[in-house]
Amino acid sequence: MCRERNTPWALRLVALATLLTPRFVSAQSAPVAAPAVEEGFTLADALRAVTAEHPRLASARSLLRAAGHDVEAAGLWTNPQLGAVYMRSFGFTTFDPAIGVAQLGVTQQIETAGVPTYRRRAAGHERTAARLDLEGARRSVELRVVSAFVRLVVAWSRRAVLQGSLAQTERLVTLVNARVEAGAAPGYERTRAALSLADARAALGDAEAEGSLARGAFDVAVGPAASALRGQPRADLDAGPALPPLTHALDELPSTRADLGAGRARVQAARSRVDVARREVAPGIQVYGGLLVGQGYGEQGQRQVDFMVGVTVPLPVVNGGHEAAQAAEARAMAAREDADANLIEARQRVESAWREVQQRRETLAAFRTHDAEQERLLNESSAAYRDGRIAVQALIDAYDTVRDARLRALDLAGAAREAEARLWEAVGLFPAGPSR
Repeated sequence: MCRERNTPWALRLVALATLLTPRFVSAQSAPVAAPAVEEGFTLADALRAVTAEHPRLASARSLLRAAGHDVEAAGLWTNPQLGAVYMRSFGFTTFDPAIGVAQLGVTQQIETAGVPTYRRRAAGHERTAARLDLEGARRSVELRVVSAFVRLVVAWSRRAVLQGSLAQTERLVTLVNARVEAGAAPGYERTRAALSLADARAALGDAEAEGSLARGAFDVAVGPAASALRGQPRADLDAGPALPPLTHALDELPSTRADLGAGRARVQAARSRVDVARREVAPGIQVYGGLLVGQGYGEQGQRQVDFMVGVTVPLPVVNGGHEAAQAAEARAMAAREDADANLIEARQRVESAWREVQQRRETLAAFRTHDAEQERLLNESSAAYRDGRIAVQALIDAYDTVRDARLRALDLAGAAREAEARLWEAVGLFPAGPSR
């Protein structure tokens, strides 16, 4: 109808649309590249940075050092005891009551039951558990970095998509204003385009805020070395490492999950403590050696010096050690049951995480097959609006649909990568792959 009332303006409008539309369509048909930056980092860079003195690992290192000293201390014998006694008689005595008698002696426990050996053995298993705890803490920190890195890449990619969408919306506003000024479109289309531009700007602002939040979480995961990682995170969200067969991942759990290995070491330590409990009731004998010095009466008692030797043998009559041994056996059984429960839970987590990754990858691949339809929708809607066959609302809806589809593909890719991170956390190992 507008062309029939004002043909010259219509011709000018068509010419203007012909000049603007190719740039508009080409900008929307391909993902807009993020602004070039000189600085950037990969996941491998982030993982190398976290190997520095991360505060979450300091406690585990200290506990490992303590466990090493416990091993040495547990294998030592009891210290000898030095005893001094002074006696003075006030009644009948064979010693001079004015001088008294002094006695000096040393008592040493002889570990005939081998308790220090079994204590050292238990402490050795605890040291192994502490070493595995440190390894597990390091892997946990690294896997948290992987998840935070994926979320940071998604945030940067979302911002890039919305930056491109804003630029396209600005071109759309220019095109709509030209049509309205030419009289080929009603004035409300200009208002509708302006509202669409305001929405695009707000969406970009939200994306930038989410990017700042994701960067903060990433810095927390990396630790003090995060300040050295500047610029844009570089990763291909469409590429993920190959998944191991489920049966293989389940079979390797005892060796890949450090916490499970630590649990097994603590089971061995608890079993060694049973031997300790059985022997502590009669750990050994005590041997005493001492000197007694006094002043006796008569010629034979002048400057009397006596050497004494004594042996003390424990008598497990009141406390036979049965209760202590049974308590240690119960704790050893509890440790084994806890380790078995942890293994069952770990297998269940791996199974569910493995299936989740497979499903998310399939969903992403299926969604990617509609990329060509997005391009066709842009081309057809732009041509229809240029010819005046559709209103601006239909064109905006088409562009919003394509923008939402690209954001949806980005969300699916990020969800797939985060699901992989959860799988590697459940397995206890992050493999080298394209995403790293």
